[in-house]
Amino acid sequence: MNKNISLVLGCLLILAGFFWGTIKSVIPQMPDSVPAVVIEKPKESLINQWSSVSESINDNNDKLVLCLFNKEFAGRILGYDATAQEVNDVYVFSAKEVFGDSLKGKYEDLSSSTKNAMVGILGKENHEIAESEKIDLSETFMGFAWCLNN
Repeated sequence: MNKNISLVLGCLLILAGFFWGTIKSVIPQMPDSVPAVVIEKPKESLINQWSSVSESINDNNDKLVLCLFNKEFAGRILGYDATAQEVNDVYVFSAKEVFGDSLKGKYEDLSSSTKNAMVGILGKENHEIAESEKIDLSETFMGFAWCLNN
């Protein structure tokens, strides 16, 4: 029995050596570098608006996920035909879906800063958002994503 196992293992090693070039090309390789999040630098006023909030987020994983979340929101808002309330709901419900309760109470200024940014652009009254408001929202939340990434 042991001779048979040794013979089979030997044959497998010889075959593996013979076909190693083919086997090696099938094995997935790790990339040489980590993909980067590329965001164009925003206006200085947006950097000033978001810098203290982004600096208060001290967990690198939270920063990365918040960066990607806000970048995605900023990109998508341009295509929305919605009211101010619907835009706010999309942001809040999406954040609940992505983060659950993991950020609840963790960063003091996060919630109020995003709310103030939304109200600063859209106001407190519900209305159909204009193209200019969409652009402002996009730039503002992309600025937040940039600050989180830099």
